Amino acid sequence: MSINIAILGAANIALNRFMPALKAINSINYLGVASNSQNKADNFQQMFGGRIFTSYDEVINCAEVDAVYIPLPPSLHYVWAKKALLNNKHVFLEKPSVLEKDHAFELVDIANKRGLVLVENYMFEYHAQLTNIKSIINEGSIGELRFINSQFSFPFRGAEDFRYSKSMGGGALYDCGGYPIKLLSLLMGDNIQVEHSKLNIDERFGVDTNGIVSLSNSNGVLGQVYFGMDDVYRCSVEIVGSKGRIVSNRIFTAPADTDISVEVTVNNEISQHTLRDTQFTNILEYFNQAISQVSLRKYAYTGLLNQATLISQIKKYQEDHENY
Repeated sequence: MSINIAILGAANIALNRFMPALKAINSINYLGVASNSQNKADNFQQMFGGRIFTSYDEVINCAEVDAVYIPLPPSLHYVWAKKALLNNKHVFLEKPSVLEKDHAFELVDIANKRGLVLVENYMFEYHAQLTNIKSIINEGSIGELRFINSQFSFPFRGAEDFRYSKSMGGGALYDCGGYPIKLLSLLMGDNIQVEHSKLNIDERFGVDTNGIVSLSNSNGVLGQVYFGMDDVYRCSVEIVGSKGRIVSNRIFTAPADTDISVEVTVNNEISQHTLRDTQFTNILEYFNQAISQVSLRKYAYTGLLNQATLISQIKKYQEDHENY
């Protein structure tokens, strides 16, 4: 069984990452795109074919459309994801899924009651390197898990970028901060909690441009993440155990055509695990399989809710301590 998918917004990630990944999946058919920019829509059509919808609403109301991909600015995610779900469309949603925790629970409730897929696009979860890292931890070769440190930062992208706009849902916590927070949640488990957070607000834009968060779980594992969007590029994780450690310096943004090295040190002996994978295609495969598999839908719901809850706790900590 194949499904038809359409895109709300001709964003760069849709053009450069989503569409090339989609080509590898025969059971998902690209139907078309809606965009507020005619030039972007025309370019999209020239590169990938499909139709140009006149509006987002036309996509949502189109009977031929089974699923939508939403790469719009974060402030628009909730309203369009809700409209799509209420029109019985499966939703593949860019991160952050929503800006408010209550909205996440509302969307999941609608999707669950209607048997619809709702996936938040943290694609790194579906790269072989994370599977490899989890296996190394679980087999006990680095001993008991003690501490995880992860960083994701990149240089300034220009004042016109939505990440620096408060009204569009910008800010480092929502953007690059979500990645290491998601990673630590995956590695530390459901009982993870926020111990401390600090977000620095850039007065030029009124949003946080960097921050740090400390986390822990009930087993005494400690974690720390740093994120920034006016910084040197960093995309790393270090996992420290009682007998060794694991390091990757391309944990979140591994290209499909690039070998990724996971370094494992045990008793001062270093081994390299070289991996290459198509993480965007993998998460789209997961999305497709979840249409017919309830357990996969439930897992995606849980992941989305856990992420929204953690982000909410970080925001609350900041508000309580510094009136953020």
